[in-house]
Amino acid sequence: MSSGGAGGMLGGQTISSPGAMTNRTAVPSVSLELKPTSGATAGDADEEGGANDKDKSAEQAMAESEMALKKMQEQQRETENAQFEKTAKEIRQAIEQTSNLKGLEQDLLIDQMPEGLRIQVIDREGKPMYQSGRAIMLPRIKKLVDQIAVAIKSLPNKVKIAGHTDSTPFKSRRKGYSN
Repeated sequence: MSSGGAGGMLGGQTISSPGAMTNRTAVPSVSLELKPTSGATAGDADEEGGANDKDKSAEQAMAESEMALKKMQEQQRETENAQFEKTAKEIRQAIEQTSNLKGLEQDLLIDQMPEGLRIQVIDREGKPMYQSGRAIMLPRIKKLVDQIAVAIKSLPNKVKIAGHTDSTPFKSRRKGYSN
């Protein structure tokens, strides 16, 4: 290696054999022999790109691996769907079999979403879940939510709970507290 040379290649270093550059204005060049990366040798490729039988088997193994993963994911979805259906059935049966929950099946919507099982307890006209302006569930709704909790506790999924009381505005001494 000699320093100096043409225009600062490699931070001021040029690559050459000692005495190879007799003209300081000549542009340095590097020649590299590029070999196929696929392991193919000259004349071995079936098509441009250097593919050979080893590459095809690797591609086939990758495709088989992807198919196996898709099958496993589908089986997992089917198992989860079966668990969700069983849970929905358990909740509905609990409502039918518990005397003070009868009639609440109309307040309950259960459906499967891409995110999981959605269970909604809804108000009906004249059948509120809360006393107006209070955040304490009425006893019949609390009992329904307790039955839902029993049915979903064995599921491995995370639970997200969202809700509100009623739409009647009220004043509160607590800042930011509303229904």
